[in-house]
Amino acid sequence: MDKLYSFIRILLLLTGIIMFGCVESGVDNPNDNVTITLLDPTTGDTVQVGSNFITYKITNPARKELKQFEVIINNGDFVEIFEAEGNSNETPLYLNIDSSLLFTRISYFVNVATTENKYTTSEVQERIYVQENTSPPRAPVNLRLTKLDGNATSFSVNLEWDDSSDNESNYELWKKEGADGSYGTTPYKIFPANTERTNDDGLSRFITYYYKVSAKNKFGRSPFSNEVSTADDPDEAPTNLTATALGATKVQLNWDDNPIPKLGYRIQRSSLTSTDYRQIAIVSNKEYLDEGLIANTTYSYRVQSFTSTSESEWSTPANVTTLPEDIPPPKNLKATFDSTARNVVLEWTDDTFYEDGTFIERKRGASGSYTELAEVDANVTTFTDNTVVAGNTYYYRARHYTTYDFYTDYSNEAVVIVPELPPNPPTNLRISEVDTNLYLLNWEDNSSDEDGFQLWRQDGVNDEFFLYKSYPPNTIADNVLLPDNGLTYYFKVRSYRGELTSEFSNTVGTDGTSGSDRIILTAESRPNNSILLEWTDIVEPKLGFSLERKLSWQQDSEYRVVKQSGPNTFQYLDERLNFGVTYTYRIRAIFNQGYSEYSDPVTQTPGAK
Repeated sequence: MDKLYSFIRILLLLTGIIMFGCVESGVDNPNDNVTITLLDPTTGDTVQVGSNFITYKITNPARKELKQFEVIINNGDFVEIFEAEGNSNETPLYLNIDSSLLFTRISYFVNVATTENKYTTSEVQERIYVQENTSPPRAPVNLRLTKLDGNATSFSVNLEWDDSSDNESNYELWKKEGADGSYGTTPYKIFPANTERTNDDGLSRFITYYYKVSAKNKFGRSPFSNEVSTADDPDEAPTNLTATALGATKVQLNWDDNPIPKLGYRIQRSSLTSTDYRQIAIVSNKEYLDEGLIANTTYSYRVQSFTSTSESEWSTPANVTTLPEDIPPPKNLKATFDSTARNVVLEWTDDTFYEDGTFIERKRGASGSYTELAEVDANVTTFTDNTVVAGNTYYYRARHYTTYDFYTDYSNEAVVIVPELPPNPPTNLRISEVDTNLYLLNWEDNSSDEDGFQLWRQDGVNDEFFLYKSYPPNTIADNVLLPDNGLTYYFKVRSYRGELTSEFSNTVGTDGTSGSDRIILTAESRPNNSILLEWTDIVEPKLGFSLERKLSWQQDSEYRVVKQSGPNTFQYLDERLNFGVTYTYRIRAIFNQGYSEYSDPVTQTPGAK
């Protein structure tokens, strides 16, 4: 049953990969695709039962956001998913071999999924031999000690550690009394495999106890973990204290400390005008942001750790001078969805000369987490996000990286909804006769997310259009065989995705005309240096018409819109023109998501007879 479940899961996974590959095949530049190369173990290698580290290389030129890795053994008998921890090689991957595979040969491969649910698959590694794990366990790590409640003379401790091995038989707790005591040759306590915590009770408050942990199996003992003790003296002062000015009014403090548990840290500050240190904060973390300072002022800081009964020496002071002025973050961040290009355009105001670049972050949904999306050069104030997915709400924020080597505060948050829109319509539909009653139709595919195309046909000018053929995505041409050589047929095409359909393309006919969807424009000279423009209607639903004009005699003259009319207006009087000057006109219909083809251009001269 488990194998059947795994097989079904892999079948669904591969089906998803194929579907995404088909739908998205026209989306990305192939040079921007994510690839994964397995470096170890590879075909013919030997691995052992348990955890085996996978060495791999990710190529991600477009810095796409990775979602997860899927390690698949024996075509789906075993599947393990690892959440991505970055957009490159940061995620640790393991080939975890079940004991049932001992002394067999296996195959495996790795899938990589982006947050857009696009999959990349590595090459399959085969004939990998599984042997018994004959190594001692890895050492437990991060041993921690916490004092528990007691009385005046005795107390208890809780000990916890991280299990870093997958082949231990048991864990051993070692204990000694006093710094000069001995751990001996026999462990203090023994625990079964996978144990990660224990308590030690009845301890004397007059003795300092020391502990360490090891793991063991039939092949040997691991190295020891770190050592912890019941001494709550912080010992050494915090080290490596740094103070960084973040503009005129803020200083960032960071420091290091020894691993002995602390209750917290006291922070003191002085300035040149007051040499006495004054306490400004008590914190539990090894960092602090000091705000509300004075511009262009030198401050000195020091840090001390403390426990319930003692405190350390003060750290070495760190001095810093605030900047003459604060460096403002990007302002007025705006996010606008471009329904034609299907992307989000970001714009902001740059109010500083001290930025070395701007970093843009994005999250999907209000509960999402921000991740870095892009970096742009200094003085750039726009960015286009081409990685959005329809049906999502995106949040953006930005900050400058300054020439003083720190980040500014974040900008305001900009929100944009990316709606579900129909695919862009095909354009430039063309027809040519290739044989008796056989015609070639071809068009331009302007969308990257269509499920396919629909070809509509009209038999004669008085008939209605009907759905003639459907095509898969990325189709751009077809041959059609027509039954009646004496009848004129008209065609138009549109794209669709699900129940959403685009506007239709232009209409073409077997007689070389554009059928009932062709706009016929005429121009007639009228008195008072004017020209009357009239045009025919089209059957397609439209929002209106756009009439354009240029000078006929000027070679580099460009068309300019002179009138935009409603859907039921079919003439326009162009007045106050120059007598004797020849003008050229053209017109097109306006749709929800584009325009029709232009009419044939017409020329006319005011005052001509």
